[in-house]
Amino acid sequence: MGKPVSQGLGEINVMIDRCNNLCDMSREALQDDIVQIDSTNMIKIKKEPIGISFIISPWNYPLITTINSLIASILCGNPVILKHSVRTPIVGDFFAEAFKAVGPNDVVQHLFLDGKDIPSIYSHKKINYVGFTGSVDTGKTVLKNLANSQRFIHSVFELGGKDPAYVRADADLEAAVAGVVDGAMYNAGQSCCSLERVYVHESLYDKFVDLAVEEASKITLGNPLGNLSDGSNVVYPNMGPMALPDSIMQIKDQVDKAGEAGADILLGGNISTDEEGLGRFFKPTILANCDNTMDIMQSETFGPVLPISKVYSDNEAIEKMNDSQFGLTAAVYSKDYSEAEKICSQLNSGTVFLNRCDSLHPRLPWSGRKESGIGIGLSKYAFGAFYRTKGYNFNLPK
Repeated sequence: MGKPVSQGLGEINVMIDRCNNLCDMSREALQDDIVQIDSTNMIKIKKEPIGISFIISPWNYPLITTINSLIASILCGNPVILKHSVRTPIVGDFFAEAFKAVGPNDVVQHLFLDGKDIPSIYSHKKINYVGFTGSVDTGKTVLKNLANSQRFIHSVFELGGKDPAYVRADADLEAAVAGVVDGAMYNAGQSCCSLERVYVHESLYDKFVDLAVEEASKITLGNPLGNLSDGSNVVYPNMGPMALPDSIMQIKDQVDKAGEAGADILLGGNISTDEEGLGRFFKPTILANCDNTMDIMQSETFGPVLPISKVYSDNEAIEKMNDSQFGLTAAVYSKDYSEAEKICSQLNSGTVFLNRCDSLHPRLPWSGRKESGIGIGLSKYAFGAFYRTKGYNFNLPK
């Protein structure tokens, strides 16, 4: 959905890596847990498939968001019904065809469904798992419909974020600027784990703001398929267009309201096109002098916008980072590993980063807190949503 080709190819590589890691982890995660075996007792736990999984996937990362659940489900012995976004439906067909080519028919089926038809899937007695990745509002609708079905089935929700970063006084300033700006602007900010607010220690604040404007100014907008620069060499932009028609005005409104509330819009803040007058783009945007009372520091933006706020201590940064309805990821930039770990231990987020951001590791659990979701994707713990445990308590015959 508008990614520059180079970033799209990167998503393919990440998908392959996640597949390989999930397959490798499944050997340990799905084996029997032996509690006791001796001459008179056999006490163990087996993991049995739950049945058919129903996976609802989004458009922004159509490959890797799908693979997180799809592969885990299949490895546990469950077939999958996939409902991909109306903006990326062909991706769902590709998944179904790929599995058809290598295994039994219909292990993965893709359905074209309107939103109003989805509840009929939840209520089917053979569906025993629902996984949803998307916005908080739609996630709440899915959860409500699931409750209305009056069925007790497994579910995982991976929802939105308003992920913060803290640039500590001892941070490598240039590295922090590069990491934070990239974390905010990658994929035009259309990621649940984009950095959407940054708190900078007052000793580095002014320099950070200047360098962030300079770094974001380097971003080029354009045709994600690339342009011929001299008739032979293809030049790819750093940022493609916004995927959703209505998101442009929502982002613009949020930025304008921040400006009215006292924030300084130092870069961008405007709707744009590429050099040929094509596409719906939002210019990379940097705002300074933001505070947590502003909507732009509280509500998910899902665009290439970085609001910056000044803090005077670690404790203030921790308090403001946790002042959110979301809890997906949080990042700290610091040269002091010990102090950074103390800070991270106090952050109410499913994943914490040091000197990096927006970088998922397939062997770490991907989970949100508060309104960022429930359940786990990735890691060995992701398999738990796709099996039932059965305890074997045998008194062995003599």
